[in-house]
Amino acid sequence: MSDLAEAKILALIPAYNEGNRVAPVVRAALAYLPVLVVDDGSSDGTARYALDAGAEVLYQQPNQGKGAALRAGFATALERGYQAVLTLDADGQHDPAEIPAFLAAYRRTSADLIIGRRDFTSMPRVRRLANTL
Repeated sequence: MSDLAEAKILALIPAYNEGNRVAPVVRAALAYLPVLVVDDGSSDGTARYALDAGAEVLYQQPNQGKGAALRAGFATALERGYQAVLTLDADGQHDPAEIPAFLAAYRRTSADLIIGRRDFTSMPRVRRLANTL
């Protein structure tokens, strides 16, 4: 791509039974990027919460797993001419306020892959332990 400043970038959020937790993530991400939520067979209204928050929603039935949801989202992004995709967890584990840092790194480096690291210091001890398993 010749002009990274004009790159077409999509926020992709795979979701399965996240309910109303997805809405604040969508709203926050929309401040920076268009948002596609892949509803992976949810039965709790996840898609409706995402739509009401302003996301576009791609539906998968039945539940096929996070990997399949990501593949479907990446395929949709490519079909629509996006040059880059930023993924976020639907439950808010990834803070959308960090999106500008990722965009800056992408525009500065044109890297094929940029990976963030969660701050485990503010995570409850039980969750930190579960993440090490």
